[in-house]
Amino acid sequence: MVRMRDVAAAVGVSVKTVSNVVNATGQVNEATVRAVRVAVEELGYRPNPLARGLNSRTTDTVTLALPGLGYGYCAPLAAAVFDLAEAQGISVVMEPTGGDRERELEVLRNRGGLSDGVLLMPTAITARELQGLPFPGPAVLLGPRRVEGPFDSVASQDTVAAEAAVRLLLDRGASRVVLPSAVKQEPTETVSRPW
Repeated sequence: MVRMRDVAAAVGVSVKTVSNVVNATGQVNEATVRAVRVAVEELGYRPNPLARGLNSRTTDTVTLALPGLGYGYCAPLAAAVFDLAEAQGISVVMEPTGGDRERELEVLRNRGGLSDGVLLMPTAITARELQGLPFPGPAVLLGPRRVEGPFDSVASQDTVAAEAAVRLLLDRGASRVVLPSAVKQEPTETVSRPW
């Protein structure tokens, strides 16, 4: 693993100068900037995101907390978030909550600032639980369940989509419509009756 001090030694400058070039801070003359960049490339130096986060107080990471990838449209939503984040140079930490209230609240508490922000699809938390919840960064609540509170939210139109789907089926001649539930059912025992 190549360290910043290895780059500094290769160029003959201080670690602080390499840091200034890598982080685009401070004033460094153009010849030194070019020399440091060449050494960074030749040695294969990659900045440590944890160390960078300590200096900048950011992690370039966002947490995506969903009940699970098999829940509704969570998988395509996760794919879209990952694509957008990658285009912006941001990492995504996936946090499956399983629809558990405590896990949803823990994600919003952000466990000591592990990410710069949270995207959460709430399934169990209530507006009352959100009041006064300390959070060191931005959070956005996503999905069909609206929870009033101190965070921004993006609501999906699941009800409108379901009505349109049912209307389409009825218009095409369906006489009965079955709506599958997203709630996981425990297997039930089959009892045969003699009558």
